[in-house]
Amino acid sequence: MTLALLMLLLSCGGKNRHMNDVEFDSEKVYINGVPFNGDVWSDDNHSYCLTSTDGVITSFRLFHNNDSTAISILTDSTSTFYDEEGREIPIDSFKTRYKGIYETLPELVKTIKGDSAQQKPAL
Repeated sequence: MTLALLMLLLSCGGKNRHMNDVEFDSEKVYINGVPFNGDVWSDDNHSYCLTSTDGVITSFRLFHNNDSTAISILTDSTSTFYDEEGREIPIDSFKTRYKGIYETLPELVKTIKGDSAQQKPAL
């Protein structure tokens, strides 16, 4: 368990930024007006993590309660779904088994993207 947690922390970088540290416009992630390079965690440091390069979001991951990856989405819209043991599963199985996680995805994406250039997500 400790090893899995360590790997999870290293995979999203050692210097954690959180949603309340960053600003968004419809295209990019910023810290103090500068496009951000790195990982941004949900404010609870557990639910999801997004990665940005030069402010552009390149990946987005949601996690199961046991900290294993539940959904991984890449810039090219490639989505991969996982069960709690880390095995890749079809989207239909994921929707059925992990309905609660799946149903949060559209609202999270909407919140992160924001509806205006001045909006800051309240996650």
